[in-house]
This record gives sequence, C-alpha cells and structure tokens, in this order.
Amino acid sequence: MASNQALEIVQDGLDRHARATLSGDIDAMMAYSDIPCAIETLSGKVVAKNTSEMRAICEALVNSINAKQLSHMVRRCFEAEFNSEDTIWATYETRFIRNGVELAEDTYTSFIILKKRTDGWRFSSIQLLVSEGDPVSATLKNRFA
Repeated sequence: MASNQALEIVQDGLDRHARATLSGDIDAMMAYSDIPCAIETLSGKVVAKNTSEMRAICEALVNSINAKQLSHMVRRCFEAEFNSEDTIWATYETRFIRNGVELAEDTYTSFIILKKRTDGWRFSSIQLLVSEGDPVSATLKNRFA
C-alpha cells in the first residue's frame, strides 16, 4: 500500500478526532482509541488498559480544552507509512486556535501508531512533544505512574 493511502487514513482519523474533541463527543473520540492505548509525553507515559480509563482521559482532555476556551484544533499529518498491512506509523502536528488567534506556545508534534481493527483504524500509541501548559499535558499530569 502506498504512503499516500496511509497519510489519508491518518489525516482522516486526526480530523475526525479533533472535531469530536472540540465538540465534546466522547463516544466519537473513543471510536478512534485502541485499548490498550499508550500516551507518552516528556513527563511520562500512561497506558489506558480499559475503556473506562480511556474514557476518563478523553473527558479530561475535553475539559482541559474547554477551560482554555479553544475554538479550533488543527492537526496536519506530515508523514505516514504502512509498517505492515494493519499498522501505520505517522508524524503530525497539532495547533490550537482561540478566537481566530493561533496559540503558538501550545503547538506540538507527535508520533502515532494506528492499528487496523475489525471496525476500522484506531490510535494505539501516541508520543507527544507537548509543553507543560498544553491541554494534553494538563490532562495527563495526574495520571502518570
């Protein structure tokens, strides 16, 4: 499979997940989350081992974004490659916007692994280069073991 197809799969998932996150649609966010799902930042790593743990992370992320009054989450996939027929490795960037102004301090890049499951592609592992005040960092702060 060509890398263009991998990029399209990843970008579609990122776009749909961002829309779900901004609208607070936890069920739609969960539809893109694999179980287990590993999320890692420079501060540490957390693994959601079941749906209730993943749901709690999704809810905390929505609450963090709402608290910062963010109006847009823009994600752009830079590169994506099939590692196997059911695994995609990709890098992407996330930018946040509040009332038409980009919040440059909250921009971060990530490495993500998607796994193909019977019901579609899911985010299985994410490594994020986020700053301390970023909504993702705030979400995971109390979950690091």
